[in-house]
Amino acid sequence: MNNNRGFTLLEILAAIVILGIILTVFFQFFLLSQKATTGNEDKLVAVNIAEGVLEKIRNGQYGEITGQGNYDITDCSLYSGVTKDECNQRYLKEVGRFDYKIEVIVGQEFDLNIDSKEDDYKYIDSKSGLYPVEVHVIDHEVVTKVKGLVEL
Repeated sequence: MNNNRGFTLLEILAAIVILGIILTVFFQFFLLSQKATTGNEDKLVAVNIAEGVLEKIRNGQYGEITGQGNYDITDCSLYSGVTKDECNQRYLKEVGRFDYKIEVIVGQEFDLNIDSKEDDYKYIDSKSGLYPVEVHVIDHEVVTKVKGLVEL
């Protein structure tokens, strides 16, 4: 009787195929996980930039924003007292491997008197000084938005 202890070529090939399938599944999971982590990191950076811009507007560091309108880098020549370099610093942010474009949209001034029937803010031509502001941070084609109220 011939009793060879060992694996046949067929058994070794079957083990390699099964191991390859298992490793492929694990690598796909890790790749998807890495992609999600990177996307969340980029979103967090954009949100932090938008919140920082909104805070700077509240502190008066964006002097060109005086009322209702859209403000971005394409309008730099219209902002009095703002140089091209200052405009680039305000409306373009470079963080890590990406450039982020910033747009600021200031809505109509509104009064904080709440309409008791609608429980909503009424837009009227009062002089409350509060404006709804929406800061858009654009990374390629992804737009991140942060909203707030600002006294101008």
